[in-house]
Amino acid sequence: MVAYFKLQHNLILISGAFIGIAVALSGLVIDIHGESGYLRMFYYAIFLFTGVVIARIMSSQLANRRLKSLYKTLYTDGDAQKFIEHFTPIVNKVPENSIEYIDGCNKIAFAYEALGEYQKALDLTDSLEPEKLKLHVLTGSATTLIQKLRLELLLKDKESAGITYEKAVELSAVAKDRAPKLSENIVQCLKAYQIWLKHLYGNDDEYEYIREEYECASNAIYRSEMKTLYEEMLQSEI
Repeated sequence: MVAYFKLQHNLILISGAFIGIAVALSGLVIDIHGESGYLRMFYYAIFLFTGVVIARIMSSQLANRRLKSLYKTLYTDGDAQKFIEHFTPIVNKVPENSIEYIDGCNKIAFAYEALGEYQKALDLTDSLEPEKLKLHVLTGSATTLIQKLRLELLLKDKESAGITYEKAVELSAVAKDRAPKLSENIVQCLKAYQIWLKHLYGNDDEYEYIREEYECASNAIYRSEMKTLYEEMLQSEI
């Protein structure tokens, strides 16, 4: 997502444009100096455009590498504090009405969650307004609701979690026709959270599903949460 690295992106595009013009002037690819004025300008435009396109691709690849490195810090290395310190300034530079801001804040909230600062994480998700996005409203709303629901469950606020759960169910129904894959993802997430919510009300019949959830989880933070939940459910059964 180049939106997180706008200055870097613009500098790369400008560099690509200059390099394109420089290649055109050098005559290394094609000698255009003897061409008529209009045709020469056309060639210059082609080289400039090519330089910008290549630069855009390079900028996107570089941005993705930087983001992957940051995400690795959180999701693989489990260093939530380092992630917050490095990623928060980046997110704060993008517009609040963008999907990048919503997604970024939810990832920061997850980092606070990893540190056990559940209320701080919840306050951050509560401050988000994905419904005001011009694009990707469903995606932004789904990400925020799922993050909010998990935090309310961790805080054992079953009343609020129940309300958020119902909102997520409604959103999955809305997304079913417009974004089927998103709807499927929401439903998949809600299965574990529904069992979690039932646990808060004293119903632990489906603890084996939670065991499978934590055993199959690739995210170390989420796996730890599911393992803790499983152990709590087992204890309730004794």
